Amino acid sequence: MSTTLNSLKQENCIAPPHSSEEAGWMAGITVLLFFLPKINLFSMNGETAGLRIDDVVLLIIACWLLFGVVVYGRRAMLPVEISGACYSFWCLLSNGLNIAIYSQSSVLYTIRFIEYFVFFYLGSLYAERHRIRPLAVWLLIANGAAIIFQSLHLIGGFSSEGFKPSLDRPIGLAGGPWEVGAIINFCLAVLIFDKTIKFRRVFAYFAITFGLLLVTGARIALFANFVLLILWMKKVLWKRKDKALWIVTTGLCVGIFFSALLLIPNKLTKRSEATFTKDNADYFIKLYGLIDPAKTSPSDLFEKLGRPDSADTDSSWLMRASKWAVATKLWIQTPTAWVFGVGPGTWGPALDGGWIRLITETGIVGFILFIQVFRRAVSSIASYGVVACLYVNMLMIDMHLAYKAMSFVLFAVGYYCAKSTSGDSKELVGQLVGDSVCF
Repeated sequence: MSTTLNSLKQENCIAPPHSSEEAGWMAGITVLLFFLPKINLFSMNGETAGLRIDDVVLLIIACWLLFGVVVYGRRAMLPVEISGACYSFWCLLSNGLNIAIYSQSSVLYTIRFIEYFVFFYLGSLYAERHRIRPLAVWLLIANGAAIIFQSLHLIGGFSSEGFKPSLDRPIGLAGGPWEVGAIINFCLAVLIFDKTIKFRRVFAYFAITFGLLLVTGARIALFANFVLLILWMKKVLWKRKDKALWIVTTGLCVGIFFSALLLIPNKLTKRSEATFTKDNADYFIKLYGLIDPAKTSPSDLFEKLGRPDSADTDSSWLMRASKWAVATKLWIQTPTAWVFGVGPGTWGPALDGGWIRLITETGIVGFILFIQVFRRAVSSIASYGVVACLYVNMLMIDMHLAYKAMSFVLFAVGYYCAKSTSGDSKELVGQLVGDSVCF
């Protein structure tokens, strides 16, 4: 590490001390990681994520940054860093208690968040020399091209389970259609909120991402895309003091959204034919009454009980119902879990519901601390859009554990924190969603 820290400005610097050259090569490595597929060097039993080259690279970078802190010191921690440290400590505490008392939980799931947080500092370093908007464009192009070729069965993809030469649903450069869907959301948030752009360009970006999401069949990501469009219209029309027009426009967009979803032949429509039916709700109630969470794991419940007699059900929902029933019932029946949770990693690779997983595995305290991390991280409208997409996707996906998605989220909030040198950004976010929501 260079002793001449020409680029270091302690009053505005987020990342630990570094030279301009170091910031450059770290930014280059970061960009490369976003475009690399998820390839396991070593697999781990019972886990979809093994040891990857990304883990080795991030460990080296983390050690390098820590070395800078030890040798040169740094300014006081930011609120988002304090919140991240508190959340990580709480998860480790939950791990320790649940491993000691119930022999359940996995420290590896806590380490994931700590590892992903390295991207917060990489984002701040990237902001010194580069803009995030071109990165979002190229990331969208790369994933879009992969999605198109995969949908035509011309290429395969590296899913969470390994390389697949042929895919039922495109996954882009991510581990699954659900993850690449979220990445598309984050790219759209950056493209429409990073700077002021014309109305027609916003809808061009929306149309492109909407089409890609239809091909992937990622339902919750498509909904998040729609949420972004509404937020953008609110930002524009709120400035014009025309709330009535925003309401009318929102209603029109809702109509167009569902019309397109129902009338345009696509995988998403086919997957959603039986989503909003009474049988889906009845199945969850039936499961909740039958299961004994002490003897039943979410991974085998669906296989044991099987599909209900009625065909008017959504297979994706049935899988979630079986997992959520076990998770919520065990959490409710264990009073200590209300505070500490059942331990990060207890539900295995996928509970398919980030918010349910968060509150059941880390308890109410962990849930609040997680919210606090991103409440403190929002420093611009663009970073708010990215975080909003994360929150929406977490309704149905364990997105806070997804490497490709969370790395970009933390990279983006680190970038915008570094760019935010005054209170202007927070003032704009307050106008968009209300000060009481974000700060």
